[in-house]
Amino acid sequence: MNWLQDFRHAGRSLIKAPGFAAVVVITLGLAIGANTAILSVVDGVLLRPLPYDDPGAIVVIQENGPESEEGLGGVASQQLFLNWRQRGRSLEQIAMYSSQQATMTGGEEPVRLTGVATSATLFPLLRVDAELGRTFGLDEEEPGQDGVILLSYRTWQRYFGGAGTGGEGGTEVVGTSVTLDGQPRTVVGVMPAGFRFPDDGVEYWVPLLNRVPESDDPFEQVASQGTSVRREIREERQAGPGAADPEGPGGGGGARGVPGPGGPEVHEIELWGSVVGRLAAGVSTALAAEEGTALARGLNEGEEDLQARSVDVESLQDELVGPVRRSLLLLMGAVGFVLLIACANVANLVMARATERRKEIAVRAALGAGSSRLARLLFSESLLTAGLGAVVGLGLAYGGLRMLGVLAPGFIPRIEGVAIDARVLQFTVLLTVSTAILFSVLPARSARRLDLSGALKDDGGGLGAGVHAGSGLFRRVLVVAEVALSVVLLVGAGLLVSSFVHLTRVDPGYDTGNLLHVQLQLPASAYPDGPAHLDFYDRLVDRLEAIPGVESAAVTNQPPSIPANIRVSIRESDGPEPPPDEQPTAVGVRMVENGYFDTLRGHVLEGRTFTPDDRPETNTVAVLSRSGAESIYGERNPIGERLAFIGGQQLEIIGLVDDVRTAGVDPSPQPDIFMPYRQAPGPMVPMLFRTAHVLVRTGPAPLTVLPALRAQLRLLDSSIPVLSVATMRDRLAESVAEPRFYAGLVAAFAVLALLLAAVGIYGLLSYTVQQGVRDTAIRRALGARPGKILGGVVSHGLTLAAIGLLLGMALAMGLTRLLESMLFEIEATDPATLAIVVCLFVATALAAVLMPALRAMRIDPMDVLRGS
Repeated sequence: MNWLQDFRHAGRSLIKAPGFAAVVVITLGLAIGANTAILSVVDGVLLRPLPYDDPGAIVVIQENGPESEEGLGGVASQQLFLNWRQRGRSLEQIAMYSSQQATMTGGEEPVRLTGVATSATLFPLLRVDAELGRTFGLDEEEPGQDGVILLSYRTWQRYFGGAGTGGEGGTEVVGTSVTLDGQPRTVVGVMPAGFRFPDDGVEYWVPLLNRVPESDDPFEQVASQGTSVRREIREERQAGPGAADPEGPGGGGGARGVPGPGGPEVHEIELWGSVVGRLAAGVSTALAAEEGTALARGLNEGEEDLQARSVDVESLQDELVGPVRRSLLLLMGAVGFVLLIACANVANLVMARATERRKEIAVRAALGAGSSRLARLLFSESLLTAGLGAVVGLGLAYGGLRMLGVLAPGFIPRIEGVAIDARVLQFTVLLTVSTAILFSVLPARSARRLDLSGALKDDGGGLGAGVHAGSGLFRRVLVVAEVALSVVLLVGAGLLVSSFVHLTRVDPGYDTGNLLHVQLQLPASAYPDGPAHLDFYDRLVDRLEAIPGVESAAVTNQPPSIPANIRVSIRESDGPEPPPDEQPTAVGVRMVENGYFDTLRGHVLEGRTFTPDDRPETNTVAVLSRSGAESIYGERNPIGERLAFIGGQQLEIIGLVDDVRTAGVDPSPQPDIFMPYRQAPGPMVPMLFRTAHVLVRTGPAPLTVLPALRAQLRLLDSSIPVLSVATMRDRLAESVAEPRFYAGLVAAFAVLALLLAAVGIYGLLSYTVQQGVRDTAIRRALGARPGKILGGVVSHGLTLAAIGLLLGMALAMGLTRLLESMLFEIEATDPATLAIVVCLFVATALAAVLMPALRAMRIDPMDVLRGS
């Protein structure tokens, strides 16, 4: 068999039909490109093993307890970690870490770096050694011994002249000193280029202390860690003195007793962070979870709701990709629908072309070509067409992935390493061959049933009659299937787009226009205590408000666009004791400067906000959010009421403000309590305001005042870096990046599917009109009006579209239930969205139907009959 000769003939055949070839290649290219790109993402994110030795044994540990509803998901206490490391048997290694940010000084300009505070066991657990030098030792987890640092390969190259092992900069960096947040640290090693745990942005690692340095104040204990380990401040009421800690107030476990109404208050601060482990040989995640639960309950013995405390153990890869698994699989399903629609469309085109080529095939058969030879010829043509489509598709996939790499949605883990690898190429080849076989089967079967006499006489027999027997019906079925699948995609895309529109219309609770957000970090060495922090921010606000175009400025520990990072359990000072099985109200704590509410232009509902008269020596005051007041006081007016706060502190409620939707998208706003930062407990100030957020309200466009803002900051302290600058509208836009990304992709696929379905309807009707030219001419000659001819074609096309629409809607009602977790404030059967989809589809179907219908109406019977 001469395959080369067959491919040459196939090429010549396609050149003779450039329109057919272009439509098929572009259709297949779009479908194959979309599938290849999304499959590359699914493979790189969901399927590719983590780049560690025996990654399946690496697990994530999560501690659950009565306080879990306050948002402890995904972390565990340092107390559990240390106890498990000492006594556990199910894990070969266990490690704890926490992400942080710090400023490195000593160079030309201060540099903001993202790093990780980690226990020394992390690197043996991952079975990774340093490229240069060494990793941490257990002794370097002790307070006073932790002044060391590991650099990422990228940090070494960028800031220390590293050019590869033994190159310029070489091993000389090991042993040098760097200053991180004012603390000198010795570089003990450089990690390999491919090591980026826990994510691609990490630039350094420092030791995580295995115990908090002793202090009489729990806030100082947390601040002394110098890390961003999650802080959970939990207030527990005891029934009376007899139920207090046997060691007495201040004894054991870093807890201290503070007198409070109705008995002593125990205020316990625990350090929480991410904990990973490596399973011992033969140990399952379920067995490890059982051991962890036993350890956690042992540490919390005496807790009223001890059975609520448990430990979950999950594969690191599952935990990493779990939040995006459903979304990516839904995208894979969407592009799969596009592929099916494209195949149906191309199948229709191939069958129509086979009918047109019936005389050519008949001639070949008459000259001695057997059915196998004809089948091979048709397969060669299909394979060549599909191959060209695959080449176009790979080009489109490559470009799409490059664009995705630029956009790099941060919510998709491991997206940076996504590429078209060997497995994806194998899939593309398999898809191409399968498509070629599919498209050659029907014409090949028809060739075996060839009626040579009829085909050579061009009377509608031959191959046409082979495709004949059910070709018309089969093509109509394909069109209906295309329509149904495209309707499903349209409904899904419509729901996601409608959900996104709802997100963008949510009132955030303040005026986002002309509001600038600037993030700063003060070095601990230059600003060691609360007064130093507050004095700097007071001077900064005065300077900013003096800038022309700035209306007001304010400082807060957390911007309104993200949830408060400290939550406390709180209750009325004189209220009744809560039932033992009832969890106290948890509120987010936000420390703000006096001008905060004026700068935000938030909605003050009752009372007043803060003034310069709210000083440390005056009554401690607070402002509650609407949902916070409803959670604590119900329908009562909270103004003038008092709350029991941390350390027995009494807060007088002076104001009530409307809820602020963090990121503008919370279905249920988070209850918040606001306090003037001048009245914050002294040791809390460095912990809360070392990294602070400055909000600047401007008259002109916010970014126009940025140069003056930077200049004022340099005049105050040139060593302080600006970590980030953005308008608050941009911050809110970032917060909806994930739903926007998925809605945009699915909408693009849905539009492509709709266009393919329209092409399918148009192609079928055009072919029908072309094949029925003689019949139409005879009908016209016998007196049929043009309008009737037009109506017949339109009716035929819209009937197919209506059947497909009904089937698609029925299918969509079931499949769109999978989208419910991705929708905001709309149902999966949202009537408005369904109505828009129907209208859009009907308009598109009409456009596809009218063109061939008008062509049929304009047929001149005399020209046709004279030419016959």
